[in-house]
Amino acid sequence: MIKSGLSWKEVGEKMYPGGSYGNGSAMRIAPIGVLYYDNPSKLREIACQSSRITHTHILAVEGTTEK
Repeated sequence: MIKSGLSWKEVGEKMYPGGSYGNGSAMRIAPIGVLYYDNPSKLREIACQSSRITHTHILAVEGTTEK
């Protein structure tokens, strides 16, 4: 879908209508924490963006950013 011109945001929503809310996005978040440990607002922003690639449901997104 990305090769056909859709953005990664659109692909994530089309792949899982209603949004996948599994734990995959939370499992891959560690490297982002290492990179942005000293900038909490940027950390949250990038973590949310990372989640939305494959897990668009709000619970999955929040799962990557909860303290």
